Order: sequence, then C-alpha cells, then structure tokens
Amino acid sequence: MAIWNSIGVVNATQGKRDEAVAAFKKALAVSPQDRTALDGLVQMREMVKLLRNAKDPNSAFYMDLPTFGQMAMRQVQQLVNDPEQLLNYGEQLLREGYAPEAGLAAMQRAVEARPDDARAVIGLTMAYRTQGKLEEARATITPFTEKHPEDPRGFFFLATVCNALGDAEGERKALDRVLELDPNAQQPLGIRFGLNDAEHDPAKESELARWAEERKSWMAYILASNIARKRGDAKAALKWAEKSYEIAPENEDVVLHLTAALGEARDFEKMVRIVKPLVESGKYSKRLNWNYAQVLQQTGLTDDAIRVLRDAAQGEVPPDFKAAVVQTIEAWSGELTGCGVRLEVHQAGFLQRPVLLTIDGEEGGIVLAAGAKVPTAGGFPWRSKGPETRIQLQQGESGGSLEVQPLGAFVVKGIEPANPIDCHIVAQQDGSLLFRARQGNRNLKVGWMPLGLDKA
Repeated sequence: MAIWNSIGVVNATQGKRDEAVAAFKKALAVSPQDRTALDGLVQMREMVKLLRNAKDPNSAFYMDLPTFGQMAMRQVQQLVNDPEQLLNYGEQLLREGYAPEAGLAAMQRAVEARPDDARAVIGLTMAYRTQGKLEEARATITPFTEKHPEDPRGFFFLATVCNALGDAEGERKALDRVLELDPNAQQPLGIRFGLNDAEHDPAKESELARWAEERKSWMAYILASNIARKRGDAKAALKWAEKSYEIAPENEDVVLHLTAALGEARDFEKMVRIVKPLVESGKYSKRLNWNYAQVLQQTGLTDDAIRVLRDAAQGEVPPDFKAAVVQTIEAWSGELTGCGVRLEVHQAGFLQRPVLLTIDGEEGGIVLAAGAKVPTAGGFPWRSKGPETRIQLQQGESGGSLEVQPLGAFVVKGIEPANPIDCHIVAQQDGSLLFRARQGNRNLKVGWMPLGLDKA
C-alpha cells in the first residue's frame, strides 16, 4: 500500500496523471479507506472529498465523480421550487467543476423561475459558454440586453460570448455599449484597447489618455498611467495618476494608484501633503494604509512604514490583515526572510519533492515532506558555536528520480552560542519559502544567501 502511494505521488509530481491515478487505486484495492490514496485521487480530481460536519475535518468521506454527479442532480431536482438555493448550488457546482451537468441544470431551472434575474441569466450564460454551448449562451444573454439596455453587465457578457464565437463586430459593439454606460469599467477598457499585463506601448497610452479626457474616465487615466509605469516613465505615470485624482478624488482605487505613482516619482512633498492626510482621515479601507506603508518602505523610510502598519493593525481589523502586518513588519525588521529559489509545487497544491537540511554537504534530515499540501510548515532545532550560522537547504533527495536542487542558505545572526535556536520554515502556495528563527523569547536577525555564496 505504502509503495503504491509513493508511486502515485512520484507520478503526480511528474505530471503523469493516468499513472498516478492507477497507483492510488491499487493502494485502495489493498486498503479501501487509506487517506493518502483517497486524498491523492482528490488532488487528481478523480474523487470528491465531502464533510459530514463542516467544522470537523475527521468527518470527511469520499465519492467518485459519477456518483457525485448523480447525487448533485437529485439535489437539483429537490430544489426546483427554491430558485435562490438553485442559484447558490448551481454556482457552487460550476465553480468546483465536479458536476458541471448538474450545475447547468440548476442554472437553467433558476432562469425558468426568474427569467428577469440578472444573476441567474448571467450565470446560465457563463455556464453555457464554459461548456462550449456558445449559441445557447448568446440566445440567453441577448434578450436580457434588450430588456435591460441600461445594464452594462448584460452587454459585457454578450461581448465575451461574441469573442468566443469569433464575432469581432458583435464584441466591439457590445463593449462600446458597456463603456457608454460605464466609462470606468476596467476589464472592458482593457479588452477594448487591447491591453495586456506587460503593456508599455506609448501609442496606446496616448489613445487611452485622449479617451479619458473625452469621457472623463478616471479608470482610463489609471490604465494610461500603468502603461507609462511599465515603460519606466515615472513622470508620465504621475501625470495621468493626478488627472484621475482630479476627476475622482474620493475614489479609493484612484487614491491607491496615486500613492504608488508618487512613490515611484519620489515626490515626497505631495506624498505628505496629499496622501498622508487621507491615510490619517480613516475614510478609506486598510488597503490605503498598506499601500502607503509599502511606498514608504520602498523609498527607504522603513521606520515610518512600520509605524503606519502598526497603527493600521490596531483595533478591530480582520485577522488575516493583522497576520499580514505582523509578517511584513518581521520581514522589514530583518526577522523574517524568504528563499531566493521557488520550490517545486505541483498544480494540485502539494510539494513535489521534500525539503532537506544539508550539513557539511550531507543530507541531514527532512524538514518538509514530499506530497505535503501547501501551505505547510516545519521546524527544527539548531546549535551554533558562534554568533552567526548558515543553514543550507536543498529540495529533493539523493537517489531520487529527479536531480537534487540545492537552494542556498539561510543566515542567522545575533545568536547566543550557549543556547539552541528554534528554526521555522513555511512553504507557501506559490512555492516561496519563508524562514524565521528564535532563541528563547527573542526573534533573531535572519537573511538569505544565494547558491554559490552560501559556501563562501
């Protein structure tokens, strides 16, 4: 059983889906309730993991996709007289992707019950589009745009369907109508002007700026500013950001963008005169405090940035924001560092190979196991004969099917040699690796030493 599970994990990490599924199923033939094999099949989207009690992970049970699809269809039939629940369930099924047929059926019945409901009509349109039923999608959304010619949402989703159909003229007309109704619609603007994430064309920048002036669109000015920023033209980026602020000085997205543009232009006078009072006013969300602090730190004002974050985390704030503030302050204070190399994480969300310590060139023990679902954490004690030490890591083991990848070394400073230190690492979903170390009640200064320099 353990052998088949290991084979399944190895095949999964190498992208061999069919082989991984076969191995996990062989493990289940030996032990039908083996959690490793069951979870492996869930990660391969071959099974569905459900909870009898949402608050109890031990209440999990597993179901193959055909059985789940049949169960979902029965549930849809039971909800036929409750359009709100049909909508909720249909959206859940389509989002998760395990029973798309049942999800489509739920949305169809919701529209039958609420033919004029925007959420239902748009949901059914996108369900048809996702499943390649493009003419059905157009036939669903077009009557909605005719009944609601002032609702930009209908025209936007009509544009997406026309795009999938290859109807460029229909897409252009629909997008133009969206922007007539809402000249600040970001996604339609990006599509209409043919922008991409790395856009830096000065011609498109000028075209957007002219359009922004004609339509009084603060979003078009922001997009023009973004193009200038990508090109490294901080002066032009600030010019368009200020234009957007003239149009919508109360809009949070505008203020956030202006803050970033002022930082890149290193215009501290305007930063203090315009942005600081807005941060202190408390009229905006914590996003503004966060962005303002980031700009301060990037311009070398780390102590000021830390003070801004600490103030923002006071009182009743979401726990995830508070945690992000603590982590950021630790990083800015030198008490948390990242690894300069991304770990190999499978698209299903688990580590492809273990992370190991290396001591004098030899593998000294696994810190994070292969197959662990990310984010995942590990800790280990360490002793040092001096006030500074280096802790070398690698991903993968000798003798494995893939070549070992040395990562480099974490550096720990300010150690009291007589006492051990506690080291802690966290592998994030994006493959980044974070490291911190403590000695007693004291956080130690840590850093990262890239490969090659770690042995210097």
